[in-house]
Amino acid sequence: MANRTVLGVSIAIAIVAGAGVWVKQQQQEAIAQARLLTDSVGAVETLSGYDSLSAAHDHLQGAIARLENAPKFPRQSELEELTFLRSQLQVVQQKLEPEQKARQNYQEAITRAMSASQLVQNPPHPPAVWEEAQRKWQQTIAQLESIPQHSSTFAEAQGKLKGYRDNLAVVSQYVMRSHQAVELNNRGMEKIQAGDYSAAIVTLSQAVELNPALMEAYLNRGFAYAAMDSHQSALSNYTTAIRVNSSSPEPYYFRGEEYLQLGRFEEALTDYNKAIDLDPNRANAYLDRGLIHYQLDHLEKAAADFSKAAELLNHSQEPALKQLAFNLARDIRATLEVDPVETEQSATSSSMVAEEIEPEEPETIILYRQRRVKANYRSLPSTVTRSRSSSGSRSRSRSRSRRR
Repeated sequence: MANRTVLGVSIAIAIVAGAGVWVKQQQQEAIAQARLLTDSVGAVETLSGYDSLSAAHDHLQGAIARLENAPKFPRQSELEELTFLRSQLQVVQQKLEPEQKARQNYQEAITRAMSASQLVQNPPHPPAVWEEAQRKWQQTIAQLESIPQHSSTFAEAQGKLKGYRDNLAVVSQYVMRSHQAVELNNRGMEKIQAGDYSAAIVTLSQAVELNPALMEAYLNRGFAYAAMDSHQSALSNYTTAIRVNSSSPEPYYFRGEEYLQLGRFEEALTDYNKAIDLDPNRANAYLDRGLIHYQLDHLEKAAADFSKAAELLNHSQEPALKQLAFNLARDIRATLEVDPVETEQSATSSSMVAEEIEPEEPETIILYRQRRVKANYRSLPSTVTRSRSSSGSRSRSRSRSRRR
């Protein structure tokens, strides 16, 4: 029994001794690895530049982590080592932070510069695009100018600044031209309001010469041409406006209105359909499309459009127009309720020619033709808004024969 006890004690001592040796080895390896990492850093006081400081930061963090994770650490000697390394890391962090900020500003500026360049590719562009590009270049330049001279990124930033300032100067010229075009557009609108359509066309032509992407100028010039009965020129301007901005409902609405005036109902219907797809909340578009459907004998669709217009006008400040839309829908539905067989028999008994019956148009249709409401002209933001008044309407009444 005594021998067994002695043997057990001996084994325990051997295990403890072995563990001690292993711990000592691990401690020595941790110290060696930590010193190897810190030796590669050198004197942190003399370090500069983003890359050098980043590498030193990583090495010091690695050395500290190696010591902190060594078994049975820290002892007094290692505590002193850790304290020294942490102080070195703090020095590096203080020097690295402004370098990181400078590098971040530089990278953000480069990204914004690329965005500004892409924004103005494939001109012409509307004023808002040039203004956005101008803002981006201004922000880019300001961000590069904020990089301190002692930063390692300073030279790179300075190398970009000259080209970026040149780009800003070019874009600023386009911004100035686009603003001048807006002013000319507004003057043209004023001349339209005064009834001086020839002078308006001259002024609006100057506007599109300065900025060929100014959709509103084409719409206004188209209106001026139409007022002078130059309908092909009006249609051409509206079509150009569509090419400039196919996502706006305005040019489709105006071209459709012109087709409607010319009696080209199928083409008018196509444009009104597109305008309503792009802006489904415009009551006037439904009123006009309802009239087109009526002209094409699409009475159910006409009634539906007039009803939709009345619904949209429910909370408007035009109660008379709302009532007219309601009456239009009512009268068209009343027409639909007439029995065509009964009507023809009645016509025969009255010795009328049954093949072609000339019905009376609903009075509301005649009334709507007389007071067709025009769409508002929309000028650019911060400019004077003009609208097409009913007294200046180009609408003309049309009589036609229809079968019941």
